[in-house]
Amino acid sequence: MAQSTSWRHVFVLFLAGVAVALQIGKVPGAIPLLKDEFALTLVAAGWVVSIFSLIAAVSAALFGALAARVGPARFALCGMALAAVASAAGAFADGPAQLLATRIFEGLGFIVTVVSIPLLLTAVTARRDRDLAMGLWGAYMPLGAGAMLLVSAPLIGIIGWRGLWLVTAAVIAAAAMFVHVAAKRASARMVAAERPHIREIVQVAARRRPLLLAIIFGLYAGQHLVLIGFLPLILVEQHGLSGPAAAAWVAATILSNALGNAAAGIALRQGVPARPLMVLACAVMGLSACIVYLDVATVYSLAAAFAFSVVGGLIPGSLFALAPAQVSRVEHLPSVTGLMLQGSSIGQLLMPPAVAALVASIGDWAVAGPAALAAMAVASLLTILLTRQRPRPTARAGLETAPAPGSARRNGRSPRRA
Repeated sequence: MAQSTSWRHVFVLFLAGVAVALQIGKVPGAIPLLKDEFALTLVAAGWVVSIFSLIAAVSAALFGALAARVGPARFALCGMALAAVASAAGAFADGPAQLLATRIFEGLGFIVTVVSIPLLLTAVTARRDRDLAMGLWGAYMPLGAGAMLLVSAPLIGIIGWRGLWLVTAAVIAAAAMFVHVAAKRASARMVAAERPHIREIVQVAARRRPLLLAIIFGLYAGQHLVLIGFLPLILVEQHGLSGPAAAAWVAATILSNALGNAAAGIALRQGVPARPLMVLACAVMGLSACIVYLDVATVYSLAAAFAFSVVGGLIPGSLFALAPAQVSRVEHLPSVTGLMLQGSSIGQLLMPPAVAALVASIGDWAVAGPAALAAMAVASLLTILLTRQRPRPTARAGLETAPAPGSARRNGRSPRRA
């Protein structure tokens, strides 16, 4: 009998990702207050913002392997508990060292949570709905971080930055209670299987296709952060917008990325192959970035930034949908999603300073456009390489087999082995 999809539990698991992503969006608006209260240097403030990316860049694949070994339900709940406690503790920090320490534990909780949930999502969705659910999952980051960027400034004005930290902790704790119920449903749908050995998990993550997923994700995420990170500066310096107006436009641009993730899930469910979606997104991102970095009319820059973010959202949505088809045992999925998160974080760490150095050496933002085109051209070529052969489907381990998105389900043929 075909497995049915529990959309209620899909929604709960998605909201869990959104809840922990709030921790990323809460910091930028609080930086001025944190600098004044703790006498933070610019470098120290930068670490408060970027510590999540650093932690993920060095440990996400490891935590993915641990999630596969320990069990995703238990791991996700532990991650949310750690994130909530760390956020609450941060509200009582009396110095920069304590604040940074709590941010480290917030980052650990975030990573533990988001590498675990994709496997739970596959357990509560039917095969026909899995691409849609995984595509929607890719929107957790822009929706959580973008929404918090929009509301953090007015909330800080009412309850202060410490109150914002406490509110974030309360939201994560409340989400964890609902996730506990969803995790029970997911566990009930998963047949008991022998937990994979760490060596086996590492071997899976080191294969060509998971590595390609991680590299493509890194190129996408790095370029996305470059444009989003420098967009406020460009809007203020080149287009004369005020600081608050520029921040509002950037938050809206980040939120719009969720639309692309959702569109990817819907398109894949309708049988559209992942390759054209991702190649289209790479092309639009590269060309749109060139327009943003050129000194053109404000309306064109804003439109290009939205196109960059919306169409670019097809990439993470497609990558998350492709991930389950890259493993022979579904228990290995957290190691692949952990590797993807690590690739994303490495791109976010390396690309912004590299592009900033390039712009500083030339003295013109226009030079960032060709750099974006080159990065997305490489991502497009790797996408073609990734999807050239149909990947091996996920073997049944308490779940239905998941064919490659937009391939075997249309013609009834069995996918070729990678």
